[in-house]
Amino acid sequence: MHHQIVATTDALGGIARHHISDQHGRRLISKGRIIQAADVVALLAADITQVAIVRLADDDVDEHTAAAFVATQGAGVGTCAQAPHHGRADIVAQQAGVVVVDETRLAAWHQRSGITIATVRSYGAVQAQQRIATVKVLPFAVPSHLLSDAPGAVIAVHPFRVQRVGVLVVASSSQVGQRMRHSHLPALVERLRALGAPPPTIVDVAFAEDEIGAQIRQLLPQCQLLLSVSETSIMDEDDVIPRALRTAGGEVTCYGAPVEPGNLLLLGRVAGVPFVGAPGCVRSPHRNVVDLVLPRIMAGFLPTAAEIYALGHGGLLE
Repeated sequence: MHHQIVATTDALGGIARHHISDQHGRRLISKGRIIQAADVVALLAADITQVAIVRLADDDVDEHTAAAFVATQGAGVGTCAQAPHHGRADIVAQQAGVVVVDETRLAAWHQRSGITIATVRSYGAVQAQQRIATVKVLPFAVPSHLLSDAPGAVIAVHPFRVQRVGVLVVASSSQVGQRMRHSHLPALVERLRALGAPPPTIVDVAFAEDEIGAQIRQLLPQCQLLLSVSETSIMDEDDVIPRALRTAGGEVTCYGAPVEPGNLLLLGRVAGVPFVGAPGCVRSPHRNVVDLVLPRIMAGFLPTAAEIYALGHGGLLE
């Protein structure tokens, strides 16, 4: 790019480097506009005799073309790039699901001066047509070589796949279980509905290892996800619910999460089916650890222990 200050009469075809206003503060030319003959007339009428412009070099790609290219290259499965505007091009979700960002490729794009891509966070739930990323090319062009050997797609949306959910209401008595159906389940059922699942299968089970294990085995053939809500939160990996999970042939993936609210989270798997031992905060409609892990599980991603521990950065939810 060539930055110049030229006589207004020589500005035709140049790109306005800044907004240009008259002496009364009325804007005549917006930054980035290609100056036309009528603009020259208006500027001269306002006694503006010099303007700062940019002229593109032969190997420059203008901001709109460059933004459109980067957005198209950066849009992965389940997404699409929108038409460019003001040196920007958005990427939107084509379906409801969970976002996955390739951070390595995102960083690789940002090694190229003048190209910026802002995305939503990985593993968040999104709706169809929601903007999930925006590409901005910094004024007013980039050299063509920066667009060669593109790093590739940086963002994708994976659809929610889980439809059949089983919920175990673990309580010391039927009376307590009935109270928990009213106190714990409405917010959880609404979360599942928002992630595309129909009402879950809900079963009451006594606070006993053998009975919980038997109920897990009974639900397995008909469920793609199992959750438990209990009268008291799971206190350690030797508590009743993790023991019952192992009794049913399952394993604990992770116990404990660096998230507040929601430290006492249990994740596991049994016969390939994810198991979530929900902490007491699941009863609340306010954002908690369940909102961080449930969308990705509903899209088929069971978080690893390392991924759960990584939630500590930003895990204080207020």
